[in-house]
Amino acid sequence: MNKNKKRRRNFIIIGICIFVVVLILLVGHRKDTGVSLDNTKQLKRKTIEINKYIPGNLYPVKEIEVKSSVSGTLEEYYVTIGDHVKAGDVIAKIRMTPVASQLDNAMKAVNSARIQLEATTRNYQRDSILFVQDLLSEYDFGLVQSEYMLRKEAYISSLNQLALLEGKPTSGNNLLNVVTAPSAGLVSDLPLKEGQSIVERSNYSDGTSIAQIAQIDYFIFKGKVVEEDVLTLKHGMDIKVVPSAIDTISVTATIKKISTLGKLEQGIMKYDIEAIFKVPENLTVYSGFSATAVLTINRKEDVPSLPENCLSFSNDSAYVYKLNGDQWEKTFVMTGISDGIDIEIVNYVSEDDVIKGK
Repeated sequence: MNKNKKRRRNFIIIGICIFVVVLILLVGHRKDTGVSLDNTKQLKRKTIEINKYIPGNLYPVKEIEVKSSVSGTLEEYYVTIGDHVKAGDVIAKIRMTPVASQLDNAMKAVNSARIQLEATTRNYQRDSILFVQDLLSEYDFGLVQSEYMLRKEAYISSLNQLALLEGKPTSGNNLLNVVTAPSAGLVSDLPLKEGQSIVERSNYSDGTSIAQIAQIDYFIFKGKVVEEDVLTLKHGMDIKVVPSAIDTISVTATIKKISTLGKLEQGIMKYDIEAIFKVPENLTVYSGFSATAVLTINRKEDVPSLPENCLSFSNDSAYVYKLNGDQWEKTFVMTGISDGIDIEIVNYVSEDDVIKGK
């Protein structure tokens, strides 16, 4: 009985030894062949784009500087930055600071308008009686009546102008010292403080800017492109614009301007471009926002691709290591476009092949 137990124990020991030897041989063989499936890749179909990125800024298509037709000092603003205004809305009020000659001329204008109005009034009253008695035609009475109304309006206007120069309250709807919005938009800037001097707009002066109104429905992307990229652009081409402050949203802009005159900046010739886009309702943009325009140079959809780091390069050739049985086989491939991350594989590798990764 003891002999049988001893024989059985020897058989078990021998079997364990044989198993260990076989296992060592298998592991050694695997190590010799260098096959590891831990980091392998296969072809995947995807869209690959080659893009150029153009930095720039966003500006409203139209920004209007509001100016005064009279000189003086800023008395009061009626709006604040960020307000939406309509055409005709009051922006500010000007306190006029006339010189002595202006006051003298205004007084003379009032006296002249008063004398003319008094003469016209007498004629109007006399002809009114004649017209009632059918002694004056309706046509002739109409001429007298029109003249009387014009003289009356001129007198009231001259009184208002004198009152403005004297700093007194005035009546009327079209006051020179009240600055109104020339168009609808967003008040983007109010550069003055109350009490600052204002120079009127005239043929001899641009005048002082009182406010700036931006029309914010459409914006322009302004950027610069290097000379090797400018030839790829065309008027009417669409580009994608991504505001830096809201990089999760992009808009499609249409190129409207490509400068033909380059500017040398740090040894590189650059060309100005402008692209216009309509601002979507879910996007708030302010003048001067930085943005990036994405220019697609080349694009291929649904092409077989590999991560570019799977490839090795030798001179003008590219190759991968493809699993063939239990060995990695060096396989040359033809490549297409690359976006720097993934690269198109044209042939010599199928979607079923296992490729060695890095």
